[in-house]
Amino acid sequence: MNEQTVLLVDDDPQITTILSDRLKEVGIQATIANTYDEGLAALKSNPTLAVVDLMLADKLGFDLIKEARTNNAITTNFMILTNSLNTPRGELSPMLK
Repeated sequence: MNEQTVLLVDDDPQITTILSDRLKEVGIQATIANTYDEGLAALKSNPTLAVVDLMLADKLGFDLIKEARTNNAITTNFMILTNSLNTPRGELSPMLK
């Protein structure tokens, strides 16, 4: 894949729209997935970067990244886990184990 693509996995359409619009402005194509399953399926296209929300409506984004790391069909090396909650880091630690 020569073209830079970013996969945005977030259940909040406002966030994905804002991020997608900004990426388009700089010539980067964005693919949007709103659920864990959509995100996992979209990762199989091996985007350049995946930006994954920690707290998806159906599952944890961290679990999506863990599953992607064990799936040989997914070769995306760069993934960012985001959190739009106002939550201290220590409160998230138990989820990340």
